[in-house]
Amino acid sequence: TLFRSTRGNLVWQNGERDTKVIWEPNTQGRWECAWMFDDIENANKVLIKGDKKIPQNKYKFVIGIDPFDHDTTVDERRSDGAAAILKKYSSSDGDNMNYAFVMMYVSRPQTAAIFYEDMIKTCFFYGAPMLYEDNKIGIKRYFEERGYEDFLLWLPNSIKPGISGNKKTHQEIAEGTESYIEDHCEKIFFKSLLSDWLEFDINNTTKFDAAMAAGYALIADNLIISKQKEKKDVHDISKIFKTYKIR
Repeated sequence: TLFRSTRGNLVWQNGERDTKVIWEPNTQGRWECAWMFDDIENANKVLIKGDKKIPQNKYKFVIGIDPFDHDTTVDERRSDGAAAILKKYSSSDGDNMNYAFVMMYVSRPQTAAIFYEDMIKTCFFYGAPMLYEDNKIGIKRYFEERGYEDFLLWLPNSIKPGISGNKKTHQEIAEGTESYIEDHCEKIFFKSLLSDWLEFDINNTTKFDAAMAAGYALIADNLIISKQKEKKDVHDISKIFKTYKIR
């Protein structure tokens, strides 16, 4: 457990992809971490079936990603890619990192492919799915090509994974963020996130990569909670009515 944020990198052990991701402290690292597993064996909870990878910690962590698609922009302005990792609420977890953002990534690597691989390492380390802005199709293609399509979250009734970066989504992010700050302001450990939230402009969200990533994580958390409730509400009526047969 850290609580004070520390910079570092997530790297594939021995440089071998799809094996195990480890945390390496580095003052110039692209990730910033405020909490670490008490038992590192709880990291890297990913089920691998052939070329397919399936997250196993989706009820413990969720990730919001604000990606970029291009190696350079038309006007040479290099906006950052960002990720926010949320430790989901647990009634059995009483520490002050319960329902807190435990890691942030705000960086612009040399290429989009490096960023996409960084996001796979992040998802693999936490064994958690991610929600991203769906008009940035590069990250979707990369995850699918690498066998990580099960890490892409889908909204209800959507025809593709991800979430649209429209005014309705921005309003949902603003409202969710306001509620989170009001209820959990003592659990915010990242200056980049605080700075974005203080200056956030709902009419110009492109400048606030950390805030958008955190907003997607909060939406994803609500999405998974809803799916959990749906599962709990499903009953096998054949156990009640013995003569009923499921077809």
